[in-house]
Amino acid sequence: MLMVRLLFFTTLTIGFSHSDSVEIIGLSSSFLKKVANPCFGHRCDTSACPCGCECGTAADAGLCYVPQKRTVSYNQTTTSTTSNGILVAKPPTPPNAIVSINTATTPPNITILHSFPANFLSIETAYDPSKQIYWMLTNSGSSLLGYDVKQRQLKPEIDLDITNCTQGSGCFNELRYDTHNNRIVAVGMGFGGPQNAIVAINLDKSPGAVTQISPAISRDCALYLQCSSIDSQGQMFYPWFACDDSPTAALFAINMSSGTNTTMLDVSFRDVLGPSVFVNGIGVVAVAPDNSLVSAIGNNKTKPISATLGSIPADNGLVADQNGKTWVSLVDMSKSKLAQIDLTSGDIALSNLPYIINNPAFVSDDDER
Repeated sequence: MLMVRLLFFTTLTIGFSHSDSVEIIGLSSSFLKKVANPCFGHRCDTSACPCGCECGTAADAGLCYVPQKRTVSYNQTTTSTTSNGILVAKPPTPPNAIVSINTATTPPNITILHSFPANFLSIETAYDPSKQIYWMLTNSGSSLLGYDVKQRQLKPEIDLDITNCTQGSGCFNELRYDTHNNRIVAVGMGFGGPQNAIVAINLDKSPGAVTQISPAISRDCALYLQCSSIDSQGQMFYPWFACDDSPTAALFAINMSSGTNTTMLDVSFRDVLGPSVFVNGIGVVAVAPDNSLVSAIGNNKTKPISATLGSIPADNGLVADQNGKTWVSLVDMSKSKLAQIDLTSGDIALSNLPYIINNPAFVSDDDER
């Protein structure tokens, strides 16, 4: 029987699925207990808001917030929605810990695997499926802390080389694991001077070394957080940027070998897709502004996959296997949910969770052999 796993962050969670059931393990965060939405704590003075958020309120022009109603720009096929969860009237205080979530039970059963100090926080992660290491960006973006899924223990922390970060602190965003080259790929904002660039973070021969792997990207381009995806096999990186010379936001396909790029989508700022994940045979799968799933097929076109999920996705809250299934961690006001979507039929199944789950990563049983 095929066994699969997922990783996530509540702020983090990691996970596993056993044929029709899914177990997720990850990091829950008591530090974020008061955070009821993925926009909390983010500002848009110098960078774009996370996907699903809008910039500027009447009281604070630089504050990211959850819009009362997201713009609907895609015609979707109606799909039935079922729920196998039960309403949690008073969500328990989330532990600051790596947790295991087993969705074979109703509601999903949660087990604490590793506890952290109350002030521990990581909002960027990347998963190495070969060594089964879940990497967490810590210390204001200047270090990587790994969790060994097999051994159930933390790895020694790796200090990142931030000497090329113009602000003197970590400048790495949108961490994604490149399985082809066994490295972490990220967007360096202000890396190598007054510019942005795609960078590679070494984990083996020179742990923590950072090199630029793309031509410079204008410093006048703002990066959309929690929206990027990577195709390791094809060596393509897909970030969203909004540049001063254009009134729109664009999804770029950047070749990590040659540095060349093309524009896949060019949309209004309110219509950015995210979070997203690359699925072989489909391409970039993402959450649309109406909270449905679509695939980005290029030439400024998308293809609908599902009806609306009914809630805003959590931070980097989308993960997929290569067998036509995807999971989205959702935030619905004070409630948290996990949606499973069949990428072929578009069918949706919802389960209630006691607290927010962020930053998923996928693990198959092939990794354990």
